[in-house]
Amino acid sequence: MKKVALSVAAVAVGLLAAGSAGAGIIADYGFNGYLPGDLTGQGGWSGDVSFDVVETGGAGPAALSYSMVNPYAPGGVSVIDGGSMAVQLTGGNKRIGNTFTAQTGALYFSGLLRLGVDPGNAIMEFGLFTATTANPKIRAGVSTVQATDDFVGFMDAAPELPVTGSGAIALNQTYLVVAKTWKDSSANFNRLTVWINPSYAADGTVNSLATATFAQDSTMSTASAALLFSNGTQMSTKNAYVDEFKVGTTWDDVVPAFIPSPEPATLALLGLGGLGMMVRKRRA
Repeated sequence: MKKVALSVAAVAVGLLAAGSAGAGIIADYGFNGYLPGDLTGQGGWSGDVSFDVVETGGAGPAALSYSMVNPYAPGGVSVIDGGSMAVQLTGGNKRIGNTFTAQTGALYFSGLLRLGVDPGNAIMEFGLFTATTANPKIRAGVSTVQATDDFVGFMDAAPELPVTGSGAIALNQTYLVVAKTWKDSSANFNRLTVWINPSYAADGTVNSLATATFAQDSTMSTASAALLFSNGTQMSTKNAYVDEFKVGTTWDDVVPAFIPSPEPATLALLGLGGLGMMVRKRRA
């Protein structure tokens, strides 16, 4: 009886833990602990020198932070906090990357971004490719050269496509951009979904400011590099920032997880487990 009670408790705890852990975090770049200055050469990053690590808060730019509506989180929100460091984009048609273990299955990636001054021609995006020496083949982010909607998705050589309904980017506001890329009956990645400022409904449904899915054949069958990409003739205004760049194999790897309250059956299992442990202690 003692062993059964303890096993029930272990199963109940396992059920709760299963809903809160990501299944496959591949890369997590928060930039905290990096030194102010050129990002190249720090933490495995390599590429152009137009990406600077800057301290946030105090005399520096405000820290990047996004509060995601999450009914079961404390206070009803899950906060993605960029901490004391972020990356400032300081030039156009530049890229910088970091490698990870090669992946052939579906991938999610996300990041925080903010634009302080609209120079009229600003592109700042998170992306994936097979190397750090070329522009990312698959990416998502902001392109203010669009006619109406500033948030975009991009696949391979196709033009950047607007996330319809996203509207113009609000200056000095931090946005959360989330993307998923996968293969649909193809050897190469050929699908991309982009979410702008996602949130959770009470039933766990994902809502967002805007969502779009793009279908475009690419020449990329494997992803092994995470890249930051900037473009625009006036990106030297030094008012564009990115932070908390993540890559994973599930939504929960790159976005705060939706963890609903335990079901009555799970609570009952926990109760039985606790009772069994009390009985064991009393007999001992």
